[in-house]
Amino acid sequence: MQMHQHASLAVLLLVLAAMVSSTGAAPVSLVVTNDQDTGPGSLRDALSTVQPAATTIITFSSSLAGSTIDLTASGSLVLPALVGNASLTVQAPAVAGSPVLIVQPLVAGGNPETALGSKTATSATNPNVVVEFINFQFAEMTFAVYDGELRFTDCEFSSQGSLGQALVTKSALIVAGDRSKLTLTRVRMTGFRTFITGNPPGPAANGAAIRADPSISAAYPLRPTGVVATDLRVISCEASNGAIFVQDTPFTCTRCTFLSNVGTNGGGLYATGTGAAVALTDCQFSANIAQTAGGGMHVINGPTVVVRRVVFIGNQATFTGGGLHYSSSTSEAVLIYESSFVGNALVSSAAARGGGAYIASGNSLPTPPYATIQIHSTTFYNNELSGNPNPGEGSGLYLQLLQGPPANASIISCILWRDGFNAYPVYYTPSFSLANAAMPFYNNDWSGAQAAGVVGVFGNMDANPLLHPVSTFWIPFPSSPVIDAGANPNGDTADVRGLARVVGAAADIGAAENQAPVAVDGALTVNQGTVVTAQAPGVLAGAYDPDGDAPIRAVLVSGPTNGFLTLSSDGSFQYTPSVNYVGPDTIAFRASEGPRLSAVHQFIITLVRVNHAPVAGNVAYSVKQDFTLNQPAPGLLASSSDPDPGDRLSVAAVIPPANGALVPQADGSFRYTPNHGFSGSDSFSFQVMDGAGATSTAQGTITVVSNQPPIATNLNYTGKESTALVVDSAAGVLSTASDPDGDVPLSALLAPGGSPTHGALTLSANGSFTYSPTPGYSGPDVFKFTVVDTRNGTVTRQANINVVANLPPVATDLSYTAKQSVRLSVNASVGLLSTASDPDGDLPLVASVVAGSGPAHGTLNLQPDGSFTYAPTPGYSGADAFNFTVTDHRNGTVSRQATITVDANLPPVATDLSYTAKQSTNLSVNASAGVLSTASDPDSDLPLVASVVGGSGPAHGTLTLQPDGSFTYTPSPGYSGADAFNFTVTDHRNGTVSHQANITIVANLPPVATDLSYTAKQSVALSVNASVGLLSTASDPDGDLPLVASVVARSGPAHGTLNLQADGSFMYAPTPGYSGADAFNFTVTDHRNGSVSRQATITVVVNLPPVASDLSFTAKQSVTLSVDASAGLLSTASDPDGDLPLVASVVAGSGPAHGTLTLQPDGSFTYAPTLGYSGADAFNFTVTDHRNGSVSRHATITVGEMLNAKRWTLKSNMYVCLYT
Repeated sequence: MQMHQHASLAVLLLVLAAMVSSTGAAPVSLVVTNDQDTGPGSLRDALSTVQPAATTIITFSSSLAGSTIDLTASGSLVLPALVGNASLTVQAPAVAGSPVLIVQPLVAGGNPETALGSKTATSATNPNVVVEFINFQFAEMTFAVYDGELRFTDCEFSSQGSLGQALVTKSALIVAGDRSKLTLTRVRMTGFRTFITGNPPGPAANGAAIRADPSISAAYPLRPTGVVATDLRVISCEASNGAIFVQDTPFTCTRCTFLSNVGTNGGGLYATGTGAAVALTDCQFSANIAQTAGGGMHVINGPTVVVRRVVFIGNQATFTGGGLHYSSSTSEAVLIYESSFVGNALVSSAAARGGGAYIASGNSLPTPPYATIQIHSTTFYNNELSGNPNPGEGSGLYLQLLQGPPANASIISCILWRDGFNAYPVYYTPSFSLANAAMPFYNNDWSGAQAAGVVGVFGNMDANPLLHPVSTFWIPFPSSPVIDAGANPNGDTADVRGLARVVGAAADIGAAENQAPVAVDGALTVNQGTVVTAQAPGVLAGAYDPDGDAPIRAVLVSGPTNGFLTLSSDGSFQYTPSVNYVGPDTIAFRASEGPRLSAVHQFIITLVRVNHAPVAGNVAYSVKQDFTLNQPAPGLLASSSDPDPGDRLSVAAVIPPANGALVPQADGSFRYTPNHGFSGSDSFSFQVMDGAGATSTAQGTITVVSNQPPIATNLNYTGKESTALVVDSAAGVLSTASDPDGDVPLSALLAPGGSPTHGALTLSANGSFTYSPTPGYSGPDVFKFTVVDTRNGTVTRQANINVVANLPPVATDLSYTAKQSVRLSVNASVGLLSTASDPDGDLPLVASVVAGSGPAHGTLNLQPDGSFTYAPTPGYSGADAFNFTVTDHRNGTVSRQATITVDANLPPVATDLSYTAKQSTNLSVNASAGVLSTASDPDSDLPLVASVVGGSGPAHGTLTLQPDGSFTYTPSPGYSGADAFNFTVTDHRNGTVSHQANITIVANLPPVATDLSYTAKQSVALSVNASVGLLSTASDPDGDLPLVASVVARSGPAHGTLNLQADGSFMYAPTPGYSGADAFNFTVTDHRNGSVSRQATITVVVNLPPVASDLSFTAKQSVTLSVDASAGLLSTASDPDGDLPLVASVVAGSGPAHGTLTLQPDGSFTYAPTLGYSGADAFNFTVTDHRNGSVSRHATITVGEMLNAKRWTLKSNMYVCLYT
């Protein structure tokens, strides 16, 4: 068994024990079997059943691995309101690459929260409850914890927010409330966006991935317990301040990565407030961007920060701290140990400070203590001020000490190398002298810098500091990453030993080499099953460090494969072997003294075998009387075992049975033959031996079972007169037989003297038989049979056969109806046998005509299945008949009569019809409304056909009539009034009826229209579309569409020009400057040239000027005021006529007296007050509408004086450049 499997089991047992101890009851287990949002077996259903005070574990069925739960319909999840020490664990199947995905649709501004606790609670009510999710992927979801602890293990959070400028999401994880806690283990967070880049940026919010902020909930100012993250990845998130934002909340992060995140300040992490203690260990900030300060991390307003073995690489900011920005005005601390700042940059072309790191202690305090700054064993390499600002601004490190005296700061065992172009790697600005002896420089004195290992190429240092001899001052801390950078094929400057020492992020220029510790292999031999407990030094026996570094610790490389190991750092261990394992088991380990590790060594534990006697087990078997039992292996060994795996067992000796012969084999198989005629129990003893010769004894018992006769019953059968009865084996004489001993197969014999009296019998051994009754006989018959088992046990029984006489078929007289001169076809389903049956089931039945009884008035063709055709004599109508016989399979017969009624033909039924046509317009009538639309035929002699009665066509038009009754009628031009024609309807058998169709031709009616009124603006063309044009109120009583509009000749408008379209739309352009009434007449014409004329009136109204108000603004002294359009000069302006857009301009000669104004047409402007001026300023502006109407107003600006300004005087050459 692998060590980690044992460890997982141990952890699970501990967790379960803790659950039982804390709740007093075993955990409640629920299973999710449904990947739908709702319904039985769904996650939402399981969450709704969780009891508030219980410990609950919700697991997903393994079939749901890789499935998706879409929350679109029901929204965010609802976590149960747990109380006391209750906990909830929700765990998806642990299938690599197939997490369960829970997704909500992306909503701008973020989805509703899935919350633990209440946001409105003023203090914690259940701070000890825990909810944990394991093995999930969450898309577009937001979780919040306000009360208790929320955990995520092996989970991923993702959002599409980063893919579009308009998509802004809520923070993925929110922490607020009283004593709330967020714990993350192996979690990845990608793509969350609470900040949109642009000019101006927005909308802005803090913490795209995580926002820990007490002010979010009603419990503020009470604070959360904090955020603890291990193996966290935060990638491609955007926020105003930090992909992760922590305010007054502790934040601890181990092995975390911040990659390609963007923000205004702190692209990766932003921390603020004295309660926001930050502890980072073995983390990396890569390629993060801040638009202002702290490309990787931004810390402000008092948090204590501890950074250990953290790499800031390739991050970027604009003004300060390409990798890290830290500023404090309190007595907190920034402690940076064993870290690297590599390839970070500032891009400002103005003032830029600290390409790698910007660290400022803040304002001076009246009394100690002061902020503590420690930078130990840290490398600054290849950081840049790419905007090329003034030299000396700290391309590697900008250190600003404003607290004191004295300043509490130290830089020890650091490397600053190749930082910056035209900028010193370190810029140091103390306000007071330094009293801390650990600080490597005093008052710009380079001697201390050299001793501390600060290397550079500018300033007052030697041209090549590498020529300095190695001293104790140059040796970095043992755990410093600047030690042993390794060889660089590019041939960088060599150290005192001639080795190239700058490689990527590591450098140890001039540093002494730290040697790795040395370990040795170890071995131990113990008996199998022995638990080994080794005290220190354990696996480290014989290990040492050439440099004398202590302590040396054991680091596990791989655990044993056949046992469970607990290894302590001091080398002591406990090893528990797997059950029954024999052989070697290996522990691979290294010795460590910090940054250096020994080679991999082995500690081999050999477990040797200890033999145990076998465990012999009793066996029992049975055999039939006078039969031999041949029992295969394992036979006698079937119940035996050996505690030692792999030990082969064998039968060593036997004490024979008393009532039979036993022949055993070593593998346990045996043959047993009971004495002839014996039945009962027989026993013997046997000895079991293992491969090492150890033995034990057991007993064998064999039961010899005597023979019992078969069991059978008397049977009854029924046969038909003169017909053979065939019975298969399933229903034969053995169908009810059995044998108590299982001596099968059974066989059947005819008992002596047991043959039937009234027939012949053939009986087979399997019990099937054929019985043929004497011809013509009906009544009872019997035969006897014997059942025999395989050991010749017998029983005799009787079979009774009832031979029944034949009964004739049953049939009825039948009646049919035929049409005159039309053949009648009758199929079998309604034919002569349709009502016939046979009491004996002697099928099939056959129909035939009784000789000489055929129909008198037609011809008959009869089939054996009862179907027939009957052709009546042409023209005959009336009754006809014939007799028929029904015969069964055994020639039983019955005769009956079939009667046929031949009906004469009836003529069709139709009605006179009326139609309406328009004057001078064709009337087209389809078949559904034509002259056959009311016609029918009593005999259903279809189809019916329509025709015009000769010489009865219409008098006032032309007619085209189709056989289906549809027709076209064209009235004589100009005629209106009545017209008619006669038509005949003919059925399929030439029956006819005639009727009349009347047509009324109606004259044309003119259209209907109304006078109309419109309003136009002075000097502005009026465009009217068809929906409100001249035809908008017009209609035609006859429906003669489309209608057409036209201007009545010489009635056009007097004060403008008109362009009229046929659909009634028009454009009217008033004479420039004219206002008042104007009009024109128009005609509406229908499709048949009917027309009506009406008048359109247009009122031309004059322009009204815009409306605006005087405005006031406030600016800061010596600071440019920028006002956007939403708050600008047009923010209160409007136009009564809606003549938009409005345009703003400055009244000539009225510009501000104490500053410079730049005004845009949309009312936005910038105002730059004269440098140092404070007081009132003003200017006049004009608002102009789209038709040049205008109004002027007054804008006042109050320039306020800057408060609490402090001035600093920097003497020439007051900078320090530090290098190693």
